[in-house]
Amino acid sequence: MKTALCVILNILALGTAVLADVTKHSDIPYGADPLHRMDIYVPKQARGAPVIAMVHGGGWHIGDKSNAGVVDNKRDYWTKRGYIFVSINYRKMPQSDPYTQATDVARSFAYIQKNITKYGGSAGKLIAMGHSAGAHLVALVHTDIGMRNRFGVKKWSGSVLLDSAAFNLPNLMRNDPPKIYLKAFGNSPAFWKKASPAHALKSAPSPMLIVCSTMRKIACSDGNSFAKLAQKRGGAAQVLPLNKSHSAINKTLGKSPRYTQQVHNWIKQTLKN
Repeated sequence: MKTALCVILNILALGTAVLADVTKHSDIPYGADPLHRMDIYVPKQARGAPVIAMVHGGGWHIGDKSNAGVVDNKRDYWTKRGYIFVSINYRKMPQSDPYTQATDVARSFAYIQKNITKYGGSAGKLIAMGHSAGAHLVALVHTDIGMRNRFGVKKWSGSVLLDSAAFNLPNLMRNDPPKIYLKAFGNSPAFWKKASPAHALKSAPSPMLIVCSTMRKIACSDGNSFAKLAQKRGGAAQVLPLNKSHSAINKTLGKSPRYTQQVHNWIKQTLKN
């Protein structure tokens, strides 16, 4: 009993914990800042496993990689199906503006691509996922080739973007946006364009699944326009409108049967291509 307790304490001291058939590697650093950290959940006997990298929301100024609504249902669903699940932190306002936050996300993706084989994952089978502000950050890295090149991020398999309304920022900001966007993006048209995924989208992107809440017309309108632009550039983009709230789109993924199956089917098909 004493030996077993010592083993558990040693595991926790190393930032690693075994949760049922999943091993959690906590607070893995991908950069120098204390918020440059990720948690990596690895299913038992992972070998060449596909990877989902999750970027939390929170209006660019709050949120955390360990929040239950960000992690629990998604981790449980996909690790049971042999996926590695990664949850990522990044710097937030006022320390860092949204564009700088996207560079954190890019840095984290580069780390995953270079190091995930150590955990039994496949760098060539990476799905990026983000909710709300996190979906904006993923979309910006997805479309900004210059940013990806700067941090050594290779094109990944595809992205699942959960209920963002910040794809075309100049259009959003010129049309009486909610205060959360004014706080995040300010009043500079030059910055709106710099941080706008639609304006970074110059060539065919990897596939995207854009999930939007029909309770937020702005999200589905912006999502459909962004999908059409991606298709115009030669990419594959699909919109999945749901009669769910902004919060529920995040929290119920991995739990809501039909919704989760739709997303999972898209991921499986995308990884096959």
